[in-house]
Amino acid sequence: MKKGFFNARSAVSSAIGALGHLAENKCIPVDNKVDPEKRIFADQVLFGEVLKNLLSNSIKFCRKGDQITFFTPEDRPSAVGLRDTGVGINPRIIMDIFKYEVKTSTRGTDQELGTGLGLPYSHEIMVFHGGSLTVESIEGAGSAFYAEVPAERPVVLIVDDEIFHRALLKNYLSGMGVNIMEAANGSEALLAIKERAPHVVVADVMMPVMDGFELLNEVRKNPATSATPFIIVTGMADMDVNQKSALLGADDFMVKPVSGEEFVSRLRKFIG
Repeated sequence: MKKGFFNARSAVSSAIGALGHLAENKCIPVDNKVDPEKRIFADQVLFGEVLKNLLSNSIKFCRKGDQITFFTPEDRPSAVGLRDTGVGINPRIIMDIFKYEVKTSTRGTDQELGTGLGLPYSHEIMVFHGGSLTVESIEGAGSAFYAEVPAERPVVLIVDDEIFHRALLKNYLSGMGVNIMEAANGSEALLAIKERAPHVVVADVMMPVMDGFELLNEVRKNPATSATPFIIVTGMADMDVNQKSALLGADDFMVKPVSGEEFVSRLRKFIG
């Protein structure tokens, strides 16, 4: 399992893109009302499978004119919800729909067949994440599913010997809902990483004691941090620096001065 941050609304859009034609065939509209800024910390591929399984299940049990909506539950900040106005779930089987050992699969509204494995598999994925998959339903009126993972706030480590530049990047991040760590050189950064592993490292190149390239090399050598996204931000614009960054395993490269818009846009690739 490879956990990372990603945009929940985009993940829902991908699920709708994959299965939307099935809903269109039954004249069932599917809306994506997930908060555009909502991020999830999970295995993106596996969480995507959960979203597709939930959507497939809702399409199966909705009729022409019914409605399916993905949404952000107000009281569950780390969950994605899906509700529909379909036929609902028989109260006699609702407690068993996530169990492999109990056969609860029934034909859909257009007599669609199913394996009965999609919901148990999705439940297993969510439990594996330390989260949950829950359901509320009224027979004849529809259902609501909630895929929830443990809340996680991104941690960004900024490494730069210039206090002004660290302050500038911190200001750019002020509205992104992240925790920020700081270090003035690569050596300090390694100590900070031992205390708390960041989700992203943003580092300058030219620094005393240990420069950004040396830090990047150390981060990549450590199995615990080898996959941590690493962004080089430097005043050195020549091609050799860019190429060396890529060769050592940097995930992105920016040249100072960096605008807030550009910095936030690049960072969103790694934290949603």
